Amino acid sequence: MGSCFCPICDDLIEDETQQSIFCEGICNTWLHRCCAGLSKAAFSGLEGSAEKFYCPHCRLQDQADEISSLKEALASLQRDVAALQDLQTTGNQSVASSPEEPVLSNLRGRLPLTRPRHPSNNGSDRKFNLIVSGIEECAS
Repeated sequence: MGSCFCPICDDLIEDETQQSIFCEGICNTWLHRCCAGLSKAAFSGLEGSAEKFYCPHCRLQDQADEISSLKEALASLQRDVAALQDLQTTGNQSVASSPEEPVLSNLRGRLPLTRPRHPSNNGSDRKFNLIVSGIEECAS
């Protein structure tokens, strides 16, 4: 390991006799056990384990990246829902589609978006049925 500085407390981690752990996240650095927020039991559990350790900073960065990714996915889904709602209100009239929606443009006019009045549960959590008609079966 050699000597390095803990990024949390800025104290020197002199050798392997101090309880320290390596972060395998973005920072790729060593931290004191206490600075990493690990109890002695948690540290002992990680010692010799194949499980990777990520410091609090790297975990927060990873979560922020995941939140950004989820926000982008949500925005895309909201655009899809708006396009489907527009398709439902316009019926068979043509609706401008973007290049990202090839499936939607292929289904235009053939996909009745209806909500069943009395959905049958039959032990499942299904609330809506999707009825697709006018599509030929594939010959297998």
